[in-house]
Amino acid sequence: PLLNKSVVLVNTLLGLERAEAEDFLRTLGVDLQKNINMKTQFVILGPDPLTETSESNEDASEKCREEVEKRKELGQPIHLISQRQLLAMIP
Repeated sequence: PLLNKSVVLVNTLLGLERAEAEDFLRTLGVDLQKNINMKTQFVILGPDPLTETSESNEDASEKCREEVEKRKELGQPIHLISQRQLLAMIP
C-alpha cells in the first residue's frame, strides 16, 4: 500500500535505529523524504523513547500533527499514521 508513496518518518519505528527504520521503509517501496513538502502523502509518527524525552517527543508530535492538518486544509492529500497503523497496512 505504500509502494511509490512519498513518506516522511518522524522519530523511528519498532525500536530500530533511525537508519534501520529508514531501510525498513525502503524495503516497502516508499519514496522516503526528509521533510514534509507538497509531494508528501504519508507522515509516519513513530515513538523514539531512546533519544528524546517524552516532553520533547510530545512537542514534535504536536508540531507534526499541526503541519499535516494545515496541509489538509489547503487540499493536500496527506495522511498522518502511527506505527501501529503502518504495521496494519503491511500484508
